[in-house]
Amino acid sequence: MFEYVTSTLSASLNVPSIMLLCVIAAGAYALVGANSRFFRILCTAFLVMSIPLIPKILFMPIDIGVLKVGNSAVQKAEVIVVITNGSSSDPDIGYQDLTNATGRRMAHAIKIAKELDLPMIASTTDKQEADIIASRYNKDVPVLVRIGGTRTRDHISQINDTLLKVEFSNVILITTGSHAFRTKTALEAKGFSVSQVIVGEKDGELNGIDLLPSFRGFLYWQIVLKEYWALGWYYFKGIL
Repeated sequence: MFEYVTSTLSASLNVPSIMLLCVIAAGAYALVGANSRFFRILCTAFLVMSIPLIPKILFMPIDIGVLKVGNSAVQKAEVIVVITNGSSSDPDIGYQDLTNATGRRMAHAIKIAKELDLPMIASTTDKQEADIIASRYNKDVPVLVRIGGTRTRDHISQINDTLLKVEFSNVILITTGSHAFRTKTALEAKGFSVSQVIVGEKDGELNGIDLLPSFRGFLYWQIVLKEYWALGWYYFKGIL
């Protein structure tokens, strides 16, 4: 739990991390004999935000990803597009490889590409990751590797340019579940058809433990707030 708080919530300025800092500050303020009403209000809000059920329900309208390809997508798709997650390295021991998320997405994409006899486009985060993918996977199926960037809109821009060059218009997209709706909507706004979005996990699926307070609640709040904010920004900028 402590590792999650110090690494995930502290990684960037967001509502959950701000809330946690406010609770700590208000608690310290109450301990020195000041009015504790604000502390109680913050603790209540903190407890509510720690319940995963609430952000998961809010995420449901944009949780469009599926875990496997459907029949309708098979009939229409011309190419499989994968948005990767990066690579990791340790220069001290000469270690360099794809992240677990990228490895899983590429394995899933290769499997589908072989079954459907389709080419692939991989939008990567940097040259190191692009080089690993190009050397490792091209012998299995044709993979066109492009460096997209670290932001979703960078990947969208690179995928748009690549699809125009190779003259494909209907894709099966493989990406993270939290970005599925935003990516699909942005590509469709550019005139492409996204037959299906394949994800590794359905973030909006509910289960019994979602009723129990945990730090998973803050993780889902972070996902939900980021996605709805990004969608609003995309509409404001005319991307959608």
